[in-house]
Amino acid sequence: MRHTAGTLKNSTLNTNLNELAHAFIRELAMAARKVSIYGGNHQVAERALERPFLICGQIFAFKKYINLNLHKGDLSVLNIILKESVFTADIIRFMQILDLNSILLHDAVTFTEFSKFVNRIVKRANASDSGSQVAAWLTENNISTVEVNSELGIEFFENNRVYRGDVVTDFSVRGMAMQQLGDDLKRLAVISLRGEEALPEFQIDFHIDIVNYVIPEKVALFSSHLVCRTLTELSGKEDAIDVYQAICKLIEYHPDREQIANELESSAANCELGHQVVEELIRPTGMIQIESSRKLDALTEDIFSDTENLSVSSEESNNFADCFTRLLKTGQREKAVYKMNQLTDMLSAPDPGFRQKALALLTCSIAELHSETDIIVLEKVSDYVVRKISNRKETYEYSDFIWRLLENNLVHRRFDLMVALTSAMAQRRKVEEEVTVYDSMAIKQVFANLNRREVLGRLVDELVRADYGVASLLKEIFVNIGSEEVALALTEIITHPERTVRQHALKTLSEMGNPALKICSQILNDDTVFERDNNRLELHDSKWYVIRNAIFVLGLIKDQAAIWALRLRFNDTDIRVRREIVTALEKIGGEDACDLLVLMAADPVKEIRERSVITVGLIGTEESVPLLADVACSTPSLAIHAVTAVGKLGGEEALSFLGSLLEDEGKLSSLAGGQVHREDLRLAVVKALGTIGNAQSITRLKRYRESIPAAQRLFFKNSQVNKTISEILARH
Repeated sequence: MRHTAGTLKNSTLNTNLNELAHAFIRELAMAARKVSIYGGNHQVAERALERPFLICGQIFAFKKYINLNLHKGDLSVLNIILKESVFTADIIRFMQILDLNSILLHDAVTFTEFSKFVNRIVKRANASDSGSQVAAWLTENNISTVEVNSELGIEFFENNRVYRGDVVTDFSVRGMAMQQLGDDLKRLAVISLRGEEALPEFQIDFHIDIVNYVIPEKVALFSSHLVCRTLTELSGKEDAIDVYQAICKLIEYHPDREQIANELESSAANCELGHQVVEELIRPTGMIQIESSRKLDALTEDIFSDTENLSVSSEESNNFADCFTRLLKTGQREKAVYKMNQLTDMLSAPDPGFRQKALALLTCSIAELHSETDIIVLEKVSDYVVRKISNRKETYEYSDFIWRLLENNLVHRRFDLMVALTSAMAQRRKVEEEVTVYDSMAIKQVFANLNRREVLGRLVDELVRADYGVASLLKEIFVNIGSEEVALALTEIITHPERTVRQHALKTLSEMGNPALKICSQILNDDTVFERDNNRLELHDSKWYVIRNAIFVLGLIKDQAAIWALRLRFNDTDIRVRREIVTALEKIGGEDACDLLVLMAADPVKEIRERSVITVGLIGTEESVPLLADVACSTPSLAIHAVTAVGKLGGEEALSFLGSLLEDEGKLSSLAGGQVHREDLRLAVVKALGTIGNAQSITRLKRYRESIPAAQRLFFKNSQVNKTISEILARH
């Protein structure tokens, strides 16, 4: 998939090509192994080849070629020398056997051509097979999208900078593209002038949309002195007029354009070059800037001075939009920010007519912020609005303005700005007794707009395809919105086939608190979700995954209110549901959780019974000891687990219960109930007292050891119970 200049985002330009290069070789090596075993036409081999080919597609989104070069024993991909690994060793071996120094894949390569080529290089035709024979084979099979040992593949390696993959540097698309552009201003001018046809001449294999995007950033790095010197050198050369004019256009992007203009203007007094440069660069641009700025100010003044009309006409809106666009196109973004902030202040004016007019003009302004270069305006205006919200300076008209800002940020995928705005708004909201209260009607209206299904659907779609960094920002936005509508939208992807997507959704839900609690509780309260075929104990997978993740979220929220929903399903016939409920109760904790776990200790499945008792020992308090003692008495098969749990909880009642078992043989036998061995139960009691480890428990153990007759003590000296008692007493 190709990117165009209009769709390029920072996340795209920040893509790490070093990681992609390593991933490509890793998957290619794995695929090569399977091809060598199964053959290229086998299903297993084809599936394996799809992985490196998919990474090829990701790289081809930025570059025309993928070049693999073997030089001095090092393998490089995209001119990045890869770290040593078993995967790089495999590819190096294949290339060395066939004497291949260079492999070049074109962005037009098809999967069929790619798979045929891999099959060819992993399976040699004969013992004398070489790179020239591989090249001949490619020609015979009409594969022009793959080249081996070609002049082009070697030139790309030798004429561009070579990076080391194990050294920290800028491997982003933006950084490596700017490196390929070089440090010659005239070269940049030629590229901007001739476009794509100039790229091969300068050994640039990035797509033209990437190049056009980073050229302004590259130009901004040149000093004003260097720019002036270059223009001076070119001004007297008739054959360099086109390059000269191209540089003049590039200077539009330079942050020190005014300083450059002043230097050139001062040079004009003493040399012939000045008049041409000033006419081309300074005067026209300066006149355009002054004209557009004055026209915008005059139009704004006329609109607000017209007291008869309380609204802005369509003609006035169009004229304002044209002037504002002209302001942006001439590079006056600071002026654009100033104008928008000035209009933002007017939203707080006492006159409602002024507020409505300011809102109309702000709406026009936001609609004109299209390109990536306008993002700085969006950033500064968003920051200004955040301060207004934090200082409680907004009026109701702010609701539509803030929403327009958020909408524009969403279009440009500036989720960081959305986080700032929604965080400021979230500070103006309180939840009192499960009722959400806003201290501003404007803020309430903005949240209402954000809660619309189509908006949340778009944000959820972004989450589905987001990387980790973007997903973190989206999570903050969802938490800041904090509504049941958000929770409902996220529950629609908690069973997504991509594990990463599920994790993002579940983590976001767990941090939302009450809204997520309500939605997940509703899922457990819905009998239709738990419907299944007659005589079937387990739920269908499509329902089970929803239920499992709903229970999982309730556990992560750790709210006691979640227990009532779990209580509804603690005896469901699907053991997986009961197992998840035990896990969730462990995370929630508290007295109510322990009560439900004690009920689950009567579960028909041994695993659930034992896990329930063990969990009570992990999350319970001293008050839970009588419940565990009752479980031990009523269910002898759980006696050992119950005794162990009692030891972990401790307290006076625990000491009394454990001590009586140790000292009363009849009670111990009764508790064993013929279902567990008495000595195993006695050992559990001893360990439980050791776990408590206070003076009273140690005294009980000493008293018990002293009560054992000497003959029995000698006879059973090496029993596990005696050994354990000795170890515990030795520690104390």
